[in-house]
Amino acid sequence: GAGFVLKDLLDSDCVPYTRLNQIYRQSSGNTIVESAYAINRGEMPNLEGVSEEFSFIPVKSYDMMMKAIIDVYKREQETIEDELDIQIISPMRRGEAGSILISQYVQQAVNPPDSYKGEVRVNGITYRVGDKVIQILNDYELEVFNGEIGVIYAITRTDICIRFIHKEVRLPIDEAHMIMPAYAITVHKSQGSEFKVVITPSFMGSAFLMNRNILYTGITRAKELVVVVGNQKSLKY
Repeated sequence: GAGFVLKDLLDSDCVPYTRLNQIYRQSSGNTIVESAYAINRGEMPNLEGVSEEFSFIPVKSYDMMMKAIIDVYKREQETIEDELDIQIISPMRRGEAGSILISQYVQQAVNPPDSYKGEVRVNGITYRVGDKVIQILNDYELEVFNGEIGVIYAITRTDICIRFIHKEVRLPIDEAHMIMPAYAITVHKSQGSEFKVVITPSFMGSAFLMNRNILYTGITRAKELVVVVGNQKSLKY
């Protein structure tokens, strides 16, 4: 396809190139790195060994998957200093294992309604103080750009106040179409980012998204821990 021009040039061996084959986000000997190398080679990562950095939780249904994801998220919340250090990353936006539905379930579990918390409902989506959100459109006035993730720290009659990594902004409520819930995000949105803890579902979905590039990119966003929740059949596929 048209999008593979550079890949095709590399595969042709007709042009000089340099291949980057050293991962620097994690230290050498880290099982995240070992698993990533295996995935890149088209091999199954080691799911049997006990590791502090890479683990696999087998489940047999979507309900079990969602429960396991929430349990891991809550557990890891206790070990991190900042909500932005933990991220669920899914290959897809829609569907039972998609980022939209996972975000809804996780919000209900970790940040339920509370009379002491401000909240606002915009375009069918409820935003609540404490929720994690992602910017999906560039806002040059506020200097917040597509893919930046933040946490809502206040909601006023006119604004949603968001703490991003390097700044705090007041987003007018009538511009809430520029953000989305981000307890879970897609692999596509995660590119270029890194997190201490990454949780990723592994279930059969669109064949277009069931490839090792997507899986490799997702797990290498993690600096300290990757937890894969799903079934071995989809992981192997």
